[in-house]
Amino acid sequence: MQKAVQPDFLPEISAQALDRTSLRLPNQLQGARNLLLISWRRDQEQQLATWTAPSQALQHTRLNFKVYRMPVSAPENALYRWWDNASLRAQETDPELLHWTVPVYVDKAALHQAIGLGMDESMVVVLLVDPTGRIQWKAQGASTDATRAGLLAAAATPR
Repeated sequence: MQKAVQPDFLPEISAQALDRTSLRLPNQLQGARNLLLISWRRDQEQQLATWTAPSQALQHTRLNFKVYRMPVSAPENALYRWWDNASLRAQETDPELLHWTVPVYVDKAALHQAIGLGMDESMVVVLLVDPTGRIQWKAQGASTDATRAGLLAAAATPR
């Protein structure tokens, strides 16, 4: 008998968006479908930028589709988190994105395990999740024709 494969889930995370809104992830994500653009290091902006056009296109054409940027850091003390968030806030030139940028401070190894990916932090991670945190689609690295097609197909599939 073959064992059923369990879907991966985004674990529960307490966080604060750059606009200072407190969130409990995943249940307070605002979309019926949510695209999470996860970065592990500050130098991954170029990889994230490749996801801007496809994610904005989906957000503009699908009701209840939201896009979040989630820079991930290891757990730190409150002073460091305040300084890091203030630094991210100061770098953001689009005030609209403050609400949709949610830095999280978690055990990175546990997060990698929960989302079903190895510990390669050289590539960004893109997750399509429902409000329960069930991961419906995932990719790593810069956007390509194949990953964009996969995302469009997953977003078109009924939950």
